[in-house]
Amino acid sequence: MVAYGLLRAAWALGAALPLAVTRGALEGLCSLASRVDARHRRVIDNNLRQAFPSWDAAQRNSCSRVVFRSWGRMMAELMHSRALMANGSIRGVEKVAAAVDELAGAGNGVLILTAHSANFELMARAVGNSGVAMSAFYRPMRNRLINDFLLAQRSEAGVSSVGRGSALREIVSVLAAGGVVAAPLDQNQGHGRGVFVEFFGRPACTSTMLARLSLASSAPVLPVFASWDSDGLVIDVRRAVHPPLSPADRRQAAVDLTGSYTELVEQQVRSRPEQWNWAHRRWKTRPAAETAAAE
Repeated sequence: MVAYGLLRAAWALGAALPLAVTRGALEGLCSLASRVDARHRRVIDNNLRQAFPSWDAAQRNSCSRVVFRSWGRMMAELMHSRALMANGSIRGVEKVAAAVDELAGAGNGVLILTAHSANFELMARAVGNSGVAMSAFYRPMRNRLINDFLLAQRSEAGVSSVGRGSALREIVSVLAAGGVVAAPLDQNQGHGRGVFVEFFGRPACTSTMLARLSLASSAPVLPVFASWDSDGLVIDVRRAVHPPLSPADRRQAAVDLTGSYTELVEQQVRSRPEQWNWAHRRWKTRPAAETAAAE
């Protein structure tokens, strides 16, 4: 209850102040947090070592500092999301809407592939606010009040939320009705919950949910990523990935598609590495053969 009250108070204050002031304050706080949060610094540094072995300590430290500051920027922008969506500050929204309209014409709905880069949450709200009826996967937060508050914020922007425990047939029904479902595909999965595909040259356990949905519904997968440039948030739309019509081996087809999606995520991360959330232990789950060899 206390944490929720503090969040609401900070949210109201941040929304009342000019965006530049709110962003500066929150980025400053996150920068200070980077000095004391040794655990996340270690995770970020370890991930960067694996992804960019040629980087020296100075490069990794510089990227880590930007990652921490970006959390403050994200929060500040979400506090001002209504104004940012209203004044057209978020570029590329119309491209997403046009691509969805074109792909939805086939009657199978549309799946959106995305990642935790830049302000991915603001991107989802901007797309939903543009009139694209979209559902997005999410992991519930431990604090129910904060979780409900953030879900309500999404809902106000036209984005409904789908829990990761939702039945496959339920989501296929949404797609069959011409709906749009978005899912990030850059989170580690536990053993038995994903397959290993290459990510920065290392096996990474990755969910096949997006691929299985695409195969079950024949819905195309539209890669949509957020990034920041000097003028603000930009939404980049890539070419859609269509599932094979009648794969001989559906399980292998799901693995192959998941590998293709992950390659697209890697391309996005490589293009702007400082804008991705390196604090997540992406390579935490290891292949059984690798674990056995280490014993």
